[in-house]
Amino acid sequence: MAKSPSKKQKIKTIVFNGVKTFLVKDKYNDGKTLLNLISSENIEKQNVSIGDLIIRITINIPSVILEKDEIIVNENNENRGILKILVKEKIVEPTVKFIETGFGQAQICKLI
Repeated sequence: MAKSPSKKQKIKTIVFNGVKTFLVKDKYNDGKTLLNLISSENIEKQNVSIGDLIIRITINIPSVILEKDEIIVNENNENRGILKILVKEKIVEPTVKFIETGFGQAQICKLI
């Protein structure tokens, strides 16, 4: 679970699957970085709630030790294509590391 919405930090506007969204940075309870795409309409009104979540970009696997600037990017199902966008927007840089999630493999990336 992420901490309270007041800790969220809006990073950048991104169009994902034709929808204007905001990339929002937060932290999981264990301190690892959490990235979400949030509906731009409601965040502009400062009315952010879980209903405004478009996709959760990151996966938190507590047993996986990451460097401070690393995240695990979820590219499964509705997230397909997000890694390519994050690289193009210079938000992440892929590493050669992958992790088994139980639903497939996910790539570990460095935040830029």
